[in-house]
Amino acid sequence: MMKIIQWTFVFYFLLQSCVVIENDHDYSSINNTKINDNYTILISNEFDDNTISWMFGSFEEWRLKTSFNYTVKIVDKNMVFDYNNINNDMYNTIFIELELMEHIMKDGNYHLVNGFCERNKRKNNSSIKINKSGDVWLPMNVFQSTLMHELGHAFGIDHTDHIPSKSVLKSTAQFYGRTMHVECLDAKLYCELWGCVNSCKLEQLP
Repeated sequence: MMKIIQWTFVFYFLLQSCVVIENDHDYSSINNTKINDNYTILISNEFDDNTISWMFGSFEEWRLKTSFNYTVKIVDKNMVFDYNNINNDMYNTIFIELELMEHIMKDGNYHLVNGFCERNKRKNNSSIKINKSGDVWLPMNVFQSTLMHELGHAFGIDHTDHIPSKSVLKSTAQFYGRTMHVECLDAKLYCELWGCVNSCKLEQLP
């Protein structure tokens, strides 16, 4: 039985993939001095307390390795968060919610989409959707890794497939060098964008 559980977890993780959309329209009226990495994170109340505690594990991995700072608010699951609305007063906000997602075809294979991020970089607002099929939740490790990955996109970091170093920002879980934690490369890319300092030593993959 233990072996079956272990292989089920491996299969689940290997199928993990990500979709990210970034809105780059010219919003010249936006005051970019309001953009910073002190985020307000809105969490839909459709997540249970246990899963929200998993989220804090993902938040803390980023916070401890970068200048990322955050406050959390639990909001009604029916809240409509228009991350792309240039007329609201919301900046530096990340909304996390559940959504049923389908498989996508990539590199000739079907991948289960565990996470999805849409970002308006002009206001630094993002919407992160985590997959949930019926009553089936992602295992804790996969959930946390998925959220770390999508947070990276919310911060403005692209997929790191082209860089031969460990990273939680590889496009799929089976990509060589993909890990389940925020790595040195991820922290350095964050700091390049947000002006922090990270002195970790970047290791090249063999």
